[in-house]
Amino acid sequence: MNTGSPACPGCASPLGPPPVTRCPQCRLPLLGQDAAALWQVTLALAGLDAQRHSLLLHRDHLLAGLRARQDLPDPPPHAPYHPPLPPRQEVSGPSAQTVLLALGGLLVAVAALVFTVVSWGRLGLGAKALILTGITLCALLAPLPLRRRALTATAETSAALGLSLVLLDWYAARAVGLGGLDRLGAAAYWAGATALTAAGATAYGRALRLRGPLPVALLLLQLPFPLAAVATGGGPAVIATACLLTALLDLALATRTTAPVLTVTATGWALLGGGSAAGRVADATTLAEARAHWLPLALLVALGLGAALLPAGVLPVPLRAVGPRCASAALAGIALLAGLGGSLRFALSTDWGPAAYAVPGALLALAGVTALTVPQPRHPAAWRGLLGSAAAALLLTGLACLPALLTAFFAPTAQWGGTWFGADATLPAWQLAPAAAVLPWLLVAVLAAAAARCARTGHRPWARPLGRSALAVGAPVVLLLPALLHLPLRTGAGWAVLLTVGATAALLRRPTAPVAALVLLAPTALAAVLWSGTDRPTTIAVWSVLAVLAALLAVALPAPWTPGPAVAAVLLLAVVAVTAGATAGLAPHEYAFAVLAVTALSVPAAARTDRPAALPVELTGYAMVPVAAALTAGHPAALSLLLAVAGLLALGVAALRPGRRRRAGAAATGLLILSSWVRLVIAGVTAPEPYTLSVAAAALTIGHLHRRRTPSVSSWTTYGPGLGTALLPSLLAVWADPHWLRPLLLGGCALALTVFGARRLLQAPLVLGAGTLLLVAGHELAPLLVEFLDVLPRWLPPAAAGLLLLVLGATYEQRLRDARRARDGLRRMA
Repeated sequence: MNTGSPACPGCASPLGPPPVTRCPQCRLPLLGQDAAALWQVTLALAGLDAQRHSLLLHRDHLLAGLRARQDLPDPPPHAPYHPPLPPRQEVSGPSAQTVLLALGGLLVAVAALVFTVVSWGRLGLGAKALILTGITLCALLAPLPLRRRALTATAETSAALGLSLVLLDWYAARAVGLGGLDRLGAAAYWAGATALTAAGATAYGRALRLRGPLPVALLLLQLPFPLAAVATGGGPAVIATACLLTALLDLALATRTTAPVLTVTATGWALLGGGSAAGRVADATTLAEARAHWLPLALLVALGLGAALLPAGVLPVPLRAVGPRCASAALAGIALLAGLGGSLRFALSTDWGPAAYAVPGALLALAGVTALTVPQPRHPAAWRGLLGSAAAALLLTGLACLPALLTAFFAPTAQWGGTWFGADATLPAWQLAPAAAVLPWLLVAVLAAAAARCARTGHRPWARPLGRSALAVGAPVVLLLPALLHLPLRTGAGWAVLLTVGATAALLRRPTAPVAALVLLAPTALAAVLWSGTDRPTTIAVWSVLAVLAALLAVALPAPWTPGPAVAAVLLLAVVAVTAGATAGLAPHEYAFAVLAVTALSVPAAARTDRPAALPVELTGYAMVPVAAALTAGHPAALSLLLAVAGLLALGVAALRPGRRRRAGAAATGLLILSSWVRLVIAGVTAPEPYTLSVAAAALTIGHLHRRRTPSVSSWTTYGPGLGTALLPSLLAVWADPHWLRPLLLGGCALALTVFGARRLLQAPLVLGAGTLLLVAGHELAPLLVEFLDVLPRWLPPAAAGLLLLVLGATYEQRLRDARRARDGLRRMA
């Protein structure tokens, strides 16, 4: 191979000196972008081949050297070399310095405290004053040289230590009675001491340009007003006022500093003082007692409104946002309403006490809505907060009336026991206090006025929910108007029905927007149901009207809303059937057929519609069958007839509903068989075969002909009724028959059916035959098993059961696969 000239990338033949446009051997084009790319790839592969060849040579060289030392002893282990890394610093230098200084200052302060408290009495007065004064002055003056040497952290620590020693000096001065200070009360003394120390710490920090004394001063300023209030013995009102004054002081200081903690402490003092004053006003027993707390509430109102209304530049940074301004205004509104309501309630009776809070709240709410709905509202954050406090007051007063409203709403249910069950139920006077009815109307009026204002000023997104809220609050109050007027309960039921009819008419007129009408319809319909128990005719009339209204709604409402009214109509019809039968003097087993008539009406009605309510109505109709059967308890003749009628209804469902045919056919079979069994029991028949075999033969003949005409039909539909009629009554008779002939014949027939079902792959004969055969075998083997168990030791059956469980557990997966295989095979049968 000629290495002096390039080779063709296609056939590797020499190309000769450039320029070459084509390979002389394979005629491969060697010009263009594709050719240039091919050259690059070829050169890269050649470089990789050369590198691989070099690495293989180096590998062979190293391998040869190691093989030459195979017989030499092993060298000592040599750890790989790693350059030393500098140790990682987990704490920075300034942090370590801060910790050391703080810990040192704290230990010195503790030592000074121990000296003052424990060793103080061992020294004379002069020595005491000299020692404490000297140490304090040294600690306070030490920052001067320390700052000149740029030891700022040490200077701050020394200043903090000096200020703590100042407090110890105050304690020591009072302890020794210096200048008669021991004659002052503790609260008054420390109020003055903390105030003077705070002022001195502020001046000291500014003079020496230290940052530490200012937080100490701010902390000490939280104490003078509360301590002074305790010293004066002014009681809770004075203490609440002191808390509010402290809050005002913190806010004033917060405007001149950047410490956000002052805003937090101001809020805490405001809540503490305002909450205490509001609670005292609410619990006051006289107007004079409530008047004593007006000052702290007034201070809280001024504090909240000031934070909400002042320009943002004047306020501390945390209070400049919209949320804190709203909260401040809400706090002011709560204080205002607490003071007004807690004082006005003394001019009203006890029942009307909540009105003292509701009326000012309503006025404040209307003022807030009016102010916020103008084109360019001023101070919107403040008005939102005031509106929120007014809404809270109205809501709380409404909740105060809720127990009286609920009592009036549910009290008539006590009449049901006397009307329908003969119980001694004396209904108390059905009445509602005027205050409990008027106060919710105040809330309704505010909501309606706010909705009208919003609609008139262009705020329509707020108008609709406000109007619905007014309707939701006003509907129960309108409903309870008969109780307010002390009208008879029968009149109240009629009033509830009238309102229900009106709400239904409104809903039928506008079925596409049912929410508002349903808000009114739900409480009126419930009231009509609960209040109709005054006598039996009223109950029947009211529930009949409600059933008709529910049926109309089920037809007229949009599809998602229909299931509820449809199911309610079926249930109401069933109740009407029961109550009408009981009122007519019929026995339960007699009006059970009226309940079954509801099923006969509801199931075909559900079959004729494809609305979402069809399935709930059908299921509710089916649920009436066991109810009707329960009413026939103790009357086998009525039960047999009812089961037969129910079976015929199920056959009708199977004929009308192709999708329900299989299940309805099985239900019809079971019901008709049960009916025949009950009839045989009534007749005292002990040998059912003469009565069942002829019917079974006819049913099997009809089923066989039907299967020949329609081979795809299930064997349960064709053979199930006949086989069930033939086998099940005889199976029941076997368990009461002491002889051997019937079990032998029934077992033989069951075995033949099982073999027939297995050969023809028919599910019904196989399942019914196998089940009957197992039960007959169990009946025959039961006496032998009992005798055998009497002979066995008592420990053997539990041991056998345990071994069986162990075997089943060990072969669980295989048993599961066999069960699934058997299930799949059974499902493949007809």
